[in-house]
Amino acid sequence: MPAGRIPFTYVTANCPNDGQYTITRAVSDTCYTSTWHGAPSDRSGNGNMLVVNAPYPGEFYRQTVNGLCNGTSYVYSFWIANLNIILPPLTCDIVVPHNPDITIIAQRPDGSLIDSVSTGVIDRTTSLQWRQFGLSFTIPGATTDSSSVVIRLVDKEKGGCGNDFVMDDLTLTQCSDCYFSSVFVPDVFTPNGDGLNDVLEIFSGNTGAFSMTVYNRWGSVVFASDARQLRWDGTYLGEPCEEGLYTWTLTYAGLTTNRQFKRTGRVLLLR
Repeated sequence: MPAGRIPFTYVTANCPNDGQYTITRAVSDTCYTSTWHGAPSDRSGNGNMLVVNAPYPGEFYRQTVNGLCNGTSYVYSFWIANLNIILPPLTCDIVVPHNPDITIIAQRPDGSLIDSVSTGVIDRTTSLQWRQFGLSFTIPGATTDSSSVVIRLVDKEKGGCGNDFVMDDLTLTQCSDCYFSSVFVPDVFTPNGDGLNDVLEIFSGNTGAFSMTVYNRWGSVVFASDARQLRWDGTYLGEPCEEGLYTWTLTYAGLTTNRQFKRTGRVLLLR
């Protein structure tokens, strides 16, 4: 993996030692004298999975995700299975087995916390058992800005005769639309033929269905369009409209969730 993603050493061996990890399509059931479950495939049966042999408590995975939206909800999730089989009490002279106990953390690049959640202890099972965990969070801040988020996975347990696990489908899912990225409507335009700001141009980003209507002060429609490259030249039926304030309504759908938004505002026409 890229430098800084995992603090452990990458190996190609199917049974990584303490402080090592590998990415593989299968895990042998002969690892460590058959004290690991075998994993004949990843969770979905068609790709690779991450095998971690954690040697000590602390962060074992970190990923920075750029270009996200403030004021927007996300879920970071993964599937995980404890690789260790159930052993007799006091195996390795351990009273309580070392099993993964992971905290999912979402934070700003400056280290300020957005949210976190703990999986709790992921116990050993009689056969390999995949479980899904996730953190739902909303990025704080003005909806007019984009953000970077750092996802950290911290294991509370130490290694040695345990704390060995396999992960798959580490996923960041966007759950609400980026409101700010949809549209921007200027406050004023000057259709006087000087080549500067002659049209009311609507700037749209990640939107689905899109329509806009402009009304004069008496409530009559002077312009309507559902074209993505929307421009009004300040005329109605080929004649210049008079100076003044015009009201507009804008309806559009989010590209990600198809959620419907409706906005209203006013624009000043000057000549």
